[in-house]
Formats: sequence, structure tokens, C-alpha cells
Amino acid sequence: MSIQGSSFGTLLRYRREEAYLSRATLAKLAKLSEATIKFIETDRTTPSRMTLLALQSVAALGLKDEEMPLEFRQSRRNMLRQQDTLRRVLDRQYQSTELMIRESVLTEILEYVCAQLFRLKQRKDELTPETDTMASVEPQREQITAGVERSAAPVVR
Repeated sequence: MSIQGSSFGTLLRYRREEAYLSRATLAKLAKLSEATIKFIETDRTTPSRMTLLALQSVAALGLKDEEMPLEFRQSRRNMLRQQDTLRRVLDRQYQSTELMIRESVLTEILEYVCAQLFRLKQRKDELTPETDTMASVEPQREQITAGVERSAAPVVR
């Protein structure tokens, strides 16, 4: 059967039957509806780019780029021409996003550390008066200890 010059729908039906696939099976493999397959095969609808990519992903059909509809091939060529430009733009966007995320994380860490240092300083300030009180209590304790030691010493007469 010559399929040269026939519609994409006819080609799809031929390839599907050649692979012994039912419409339902092909729909399941391509993650499309059975009605979509039927409408493409009967030329009732023009498949979208995503539909064509889904059909091309079914290895059993063996659809090649040159067998796809003209619009698909042209848009694919345009995409391939623009691929390097798109990649550079996306890389730049990714890098700037990554840098923003890093900066954001570092800012959060810095804010956390500063908050912890501030809390520690507050805690130290709260404890400092008690330390001063303890420092004034220390000489009194030494005096009391010395007095107790003197009174505990044996009295020699």
C-alpha cells in the first residue's frame, strides 16, 4: 500500500494496524483518548503539537520527523534553530534563580544567627547582676568561713 502523499491520519491508521494495535491500545500507550485517535485517522481533526509528540513517543508506530505534518516539521526546525538561544536564556534564568535562593538562604541563616546572639547577650545581661551579687557574697562567705575555722580551733590554755 502506497502511503506517499496521503494524509497524516491515513499514515497513522496504517502504522497502527501494521503494529497490530487497536485504537484503544494506541490511545493508552500515547496517553490520549480513543476518540482523538479516531478523529485524527478519519481526518476530522488536525492533531496538536503535543498530540503529535505523544504519538511519536509510541515506539511501535515508528513515526519519523519527516512523516509528520508540515507544520510540525517547520515548528520543530524553528525550535532547533532557537535551541541554543533558549538554552542560554534558561541557564541565565536558572543561575539567577539559584543565586537568589542561595542569597535568601544565607540571609535567613544570618538573621537566625544574629537573633541567637542577641538572645545570648540578653541572657548574659540578665545573669550579670546575679554574678555581681555572687561576687559581693564571696568575701562575706570567706569571712564567715574564717570565723568558723577560728572558733573550731582547739583552745590551748
